[in-house]
Amino acid sequence: MKVKVLCLTAVLAALALAVVAQQAAGLQLTQAQLGTAVENRQLTGAADSFPVNSQVYLWMEFTGGSNQTVTVTWKHGDVSHATQLAIGGSHWRTWAVKTVAAPGDWTATVTGPDGATL
Repeated sequence: MKVKVLCLTAVLAALALAVVAQQAAGLQLTQAQLGTAVENRQLTGAADSFPVNSQVYLWMEFTGGSNQTVTVTWKHGDVSHATQLAIGGSHWRTWAVKTVAAPGDWTATVTGPDGATL
């Protein structure tokens, strides 16, 4: 009986170390793409330029985090708009959408819960 308890304790200790290691790695943005829509949680119409007044989707994939919030900030000149998105699991896909109402260069920046750019 002691052997089984020790083995179970070793397994629990190994699982605890794995969780700590995953948390230490932290939230990571593993993919990001721009496109014209999202269907079945996948980006469609991938592009890097868009007509004025069209909707642009920033599709993202994250690992290493759950129950966290990221912020996507769209910027055009001096105007910016931020959207917060929930990360609900250790492997998570989500997207933000913005109507590009003016011609020119737009940027989208993704920041983690600590404000650091991902």
